[in-house]
Amino acid sequence: MLPTHARELALVAPQERSSRGSPGGFLAPPSLNSFFNQAGLSVVAGRAALVRAGDDPVTAVENAARAGAAAVVLYGTAIPAGGLGLDESVPVPVVAVPDDVARTALDALAAGRHPALSLGAPRVARNGTGGGTAPFSSRGLSFDWRVRPDLLGPGVALMTSEPSAAEDGTAAYGTVNGSSAAAATVAGAAALLAQARPDLDARSLRSMLAGYARPFENGSVTTQGTGLVDVGAAAAAELAADPTTLAFGPAARTNWRSVQKLTIRSLSSRRLDLRVALPQAGGAGLALTATPDRFRLPPGGKITIRVKASFQGTPNTGAPAEGTIAIGSRSTFPLRIPWAIPFGRYNGPLLTGLRLSKQSFKPSDTTPSVLSFRAGGLTRGSDGTEVHPVGRLDMVLTSAFGSHLGLLVRMRDLLPGSYAFGLTGRDPNGNTLPAGDYTLALAAMPPDGSRATYRKVTFTIK
Repeated sequence: MLPTHARELALVAPQERSSRGSPGGFLAPPSLNSFFNQAGLSVVAGRAALVRAGDDPVTAVENAARAGAAAVVLYGTAIPAGGLGLDESVPVPVVAVPDDVARTALDALAAGRHPALSLGAPRVARNGTGGGTAPFSSRGLSFDWRVRPDLLGPGVALMTSEPSAAEDGTAAYGTVNGSSAAAATVAGAAALLAQARPDLDARSLRSMLAGYARPFENGSVTTQGTGLVDVGAAAAAELAADPTTLAFGPAARTNWRSVQKLTIRSLSSRRLDLRVALPQAGGAGLALTATPDRFRLPPGGKITIRVKASFQGTPNTGAPAEGTIAIGSRSTFPLRIPWAIPFGRYNGPLLTGLRLSKQSFKPSDTTPSVLSFRAGGLTRGSDGTEVHPVGRLDMVLTSAFGSHLGLLVRMRDLLPGSYAFGLTGRDPNGNTLPAGDYTLALAAMPPDGSRATYRKVTFTIK
């Protein structure tokens, strides 16, 4: 809800005792009682309530409004106030502020000063937090070094109907956030595109949506892919690419090079004379070339381009190099294919902390010996924490005499974290192992198949 005119409100905070945690780690919102003093009088009536969002910001806002607050200032949430799904039950303005701003106000209140909230009259203004990837959205390269996400969809404060009704019986409306909402909007765009271009297959539709998205000016390809979905531009597309991103892998050795293939297909009814552009950001010493870099496609024709990335000398660790390959002509809107190349390779172990709960045990499906360990790694990079996953984990069982008994476990794409497996005393075929000594050999390989980490544990079957 917007104020009808400019006004200034005294800023107050509820009792601190109201923000409590449960045994499960849930940070409860301030209760309704916390907005009243011992005399039963509201401490926020006619004022602006400074409220910790907790894990249930909607209830926090509703309780403040029920206590008579003229406005609510939330802190401790990454979701903008417009994205909380508030409906007519909250007839007051709500705004979210960063934690440091809230802390300044709380310190002022504790010191006996009187901070205030100024509300302006309604006006239309540009959303300063728009035009980029939501702070709660994941980003970065995938397990196979491809750029993720492929593209962005609107996913913050999307208006939607609610499965309920307002107090007067009218339909209730609210807002939703997250990748679920963004996926729905992109799926809708894909449906419209399929309706407009019914002759195309799913792979071409995907390339058109990703290749003709609208990029944000200040965003990295590892946070936005090719940009915000633009179904209008996609509907007019004359080209499709496979794959939609290129994965060169990390530049981690002297005079490194990597070659990737890119298939371009014409979706046009006219002949296209095309050129390949290879702009990049970062990575001094890195060079990209395309062969061919100019070509002609007849209607429905296709061509395979070899894109080579090479580095002269020894790469230095730092921010990844990135860019988008643009393929087009003076008369066509360019098709864009993003790429990113990290420098250096994680040299730490991919398996640590191996522990077997019982070194000697009888075969049992109900009380197995538990093998626990940590897989993958985390390091601090220039732009935050870098994740080093495990591309493949194998566990091979051998006897005391070195006889190969088979592959017991194979897992792919493990994020860094703790893992546990139960050893029941059975072989890979499900047969009970006879008494004796055994070895379980573990091999953790990074996604690019380079240097693996090997570990062994021994155990005895009684």
